[in-house]
Amino acid sequence: MKLALSMLCENPERKTGLTTLYHAFVERSLAQFADLEWVVYVGPDQEWEAGGNRVEVVRRFPANNRTMRRLFADHFLLAGDAVRRGVDCLVTTGFVPIVRTLPVAMHMLSLQHLSVDNRVGMARRLYRKVSAESGLDRAELVITNTEFAVSQILAVNAGCADRMVQSYEGLDHEEFHARACKAELSRLQEECGIEPG
Repeated sequence: MKLALSMLCENPERKTGLTTLYHAFVERSLAQFADLEWVVYVGPDQEWEAGGNRVEVVRRFPANNRTMRRLFADHFLLAGDAVRRGVDCLVTTGFVPIVRTLPVAMHMLSLQHLSVDNRVGMARRLYRKVSAESGLDRAELVITNTEFAVSQILAVNAGCADRMVQSYEGLDHEEFHARACKAELSRLQEECGIEPG
């Protein structure tokens, strides 16, 4: 099976947790499934190191540091390019392409546009609302990570319940743990100027 992943939604100048999430997702899926291949779409300036010889990295389209060009590529060009590369399914974050020529598994990790407190701006809020609602109607699979996100998504679109999978994001417990590192408190005090109390 060959899957495609669009990382174009990330801005290489202001990365979010999606970068580490999708690197781990691709690496772990390759380790688990010997017959799996990936096509990963990243912008010309984006980092991508995961995968080895079973990952084709495509740098043909702009990332989210060129928002309008990225939106055009994600919605009108990417699915056709993926089909030409023999892809079976496209994995996206928060949208299903307007021009869709293959099945789409859409990650929907949050519905930030539902709250004006998130201050994403009117245009982004409108795009995310339309994109999320359309995507929830059209995606073959909706993947989310928390019970809270499931409840938000189902409140907006109860009809996608039979196509939804909730999968907690994994943690590398060697790197992320509750134990403090040696001299962590003194290092934070020095680097951040934080005093006790």
